[in-house]
Amino acid sequence: MSDAAPFVLVLHGNHVPKARPKSSHQRGKTRHYMPANYRDCVSSYRQQMRSAWGRDPYPKHTPLRLEVKRYVQRPKSKPPWVPADVWSDGRAFFAPSGVGDFDNIAGTVADAGNGILWHDDCQVVIGWVAKVYMADDDPEGSRVVMSVVGTGWFG
Repeated sequence: MSDAAPFVLVLHGNHVPKARPKSSHQRGKTRHYMPANYRDCVSSYRQQMRSAWGRDPYPKHTPLRLEVKRYVQRPKSKPPWVPADVWSDGRAFFAPSGVGDFDNIAGTVADAGNGILWHDDCQVVIGWVAKVYMADDDPEGSRVVMSVVGTGWFG
């Protein structure tokens, strides 16, 4: 399994970082739930993963590497840390703030992949996330790369 080619998928749509569960109290009972926009994002991602993957999830205990590159809209004005030539060329550049925390961006993709790409996201042993303002020709959404971690990874 460690020789398998990485699985690459572009998930289209607005990526909603994983949120904290909400609670409501009615008639002495507490109900916990995830916000609707997060549930909708995970549902959309699950549909896209299911149609692209087309096979059973990786077996339990298979160690996996997950890379997520989240593309977000460019701001209207140039941030001070972006070089002028990168801004004027319409190229992509890193988005360090205001677009979601590392763990919450990964959490959305990890939750969506449960039961489709892997049995449980605890199988992801190496994670990588990049937050990037889109280049002019990039789609909004996330690029996901998943691969099996080989037994020789630690040398």
